[in-house]
Amino acid sequence: MYNVSMGNAPSQDISSSLTSLEKHERRAHVSDGTNQSLFEETIQLALPSVEALYNPYDPAPLAERSLNPEVESYLCSRLEAGARYAHVHIAMHLPAVACTANTQAVLQQSVNSHFKNAAVDQLIQNSRTTRIWLFRVLFAVVFLGLCLVLAHVCRQRSETTPFFGVLGEGFGIIGWVAIWEPALFFLYGWQQNMRTLRSYMRLHHATVSVVADN
Repeated sequence: MYNVSMGNAPSQDISSSLTSLEKHERRAHVSDGTNQSLFEETIQLALPSVEALYNPYDPAPLAERSLNPEVESYLCSRLEAGARYAHVHIAMHLPAVACTANTQAVLQQSVNSHFKNAAVDQLIQNSRTTRIWLFRVLFAVVFLGLCLVLAHVCRQRSETTPFFGVLGEGFGIIGWVAIWEPALFFLYGWQQNMRTLRSYMRLHHATVSVVADN
C-alpha cells in the first residue's frame, strides 16, 4: 500500500485531487456552519481483540499496520448498502479486558490513516487506468477509421466481385468491435473506480468509538 507517512509523497496533481475529494466529502455530510453531521451511518464491528483489526501479515508496528483485508471488505460493503452521504461512525465491540485508556485514539488513527493511504492508492490507480484507456480509445478510433476506409473500398468493388461486399462488411464489424470496450470504460467502467475512491474517503473521515463487551 502507498504510505504517505513513509515519505513517498504523491505528486502535486494527486495531492491536489485528494484535497479536493476531502473537501467534497466533508461538504457532503456536514451541515452549514455547525460542523455537525446531518446524517450518520453506524457500522457495528465485533472483534475478538485489537490485533484482529490489523493485517496479521503486515510486519509494520501495530499502530502503522494496514487493516485486515476482511475488515476492510466488510466496512466497504456496509458502506455501499447505507446512505450515500451520511457521515460514517464505526462502533468497535471489543472484550473489556482489551480496552485501555488510549484504545479508541489508536483505533481512530489506524482507521483514518489506513483509508487515507487506500484513497491515495486508488487515486493513483484511477489516474493510470484512465491514461491506459485513453491511449486504447485513440488507437481504436484510428483502427476504426482504417477499417471504414477499407470497407468503403471493398463496397466500391463489390459490384463486379461480390466477395468484396462480404469483406467490406467484415471490416466494418471489426472496426466497431475494436472501439466497443474502450468506449464502454468511458461510459460506465470508471464509475466503479470512483465509487471505491469515495468509499475510502468516507471511511477516512469516519469516527471510531469503542464498546467494551463483557
